[in-house]
Amino acid sequence: MQSPRNETTSNAVAHQGTVLPPHLPPPSPSLSALPTELLLEIGSYIAQSAHLYRLLRANRRFYAIFHGRLYKIRVQGRQRYRLITTQNMDAVRRLLANGVLDVEEEIEPLVFVESWFKCKSKMLFEAIRMHDLSMVKLLLEAGASTAGCEMDASTETLEMGKLLKRYGARVDASSTVPFALYVRMGETQPRQNTLPWEALGLTGCLYNFLR
Repeated sequence: MQSPRNETTSNAVAHQGTVLPPHLPPPSPSLSALPTELLLEIGSYIAQSAHLYRLLRANRRFYAIFHGRLYKIRVQGRQRYRLITTQNMDAVRRLLANGVLDVEEEIEPLVFVESWFKCKSKMLFEAIRMHDLSMVKLLLEAGASTAGCEMDASTETLEMGKLLKRYGARVDASSTVPFALYVRMGETQPRQNTLPWEALGLTGCLYNFLR
């Protein structure tokens, strides 16, 4: 049986809830404790998909809340290159459906970032370089231009060559230079070195998908 004093103390503790020791600070407010509506409002101010991607990986709740918005943010810069190198067909389809992916905008391939030679490429050219026939077809259907692509006569017998020719890629039957695909890529900085294929009179990049 409790004394009246102990009973009063117990009732007070029960009424106040958890009582922290005096040397501990009160708990800091947590982002995950916010209501969904407020989290969505915060997410609407995130303009870069890379930042939103890091946030939704924090926990399952954030993933469920922000995953849909990830495909509604306009794709910028090297994100286009990563979509190709990771062969993320599903993401490309969803981004195209939401109208936030421009397949014709130029990109700078990461392979050239630390190089003396700086150039601009496109998603289509990088998909061709990776021999990704499905991605090439998807990009062509989305309006990617084959301007700047040339093939020799042997290339048009391949599936990739047939597809590119159907969308307007030029076939150079008179060329004496053996190549599978020639893509003209614009430079973005002056240089003094000579690219290996310039001796052949070409000023772009040679991609060979005959192997």
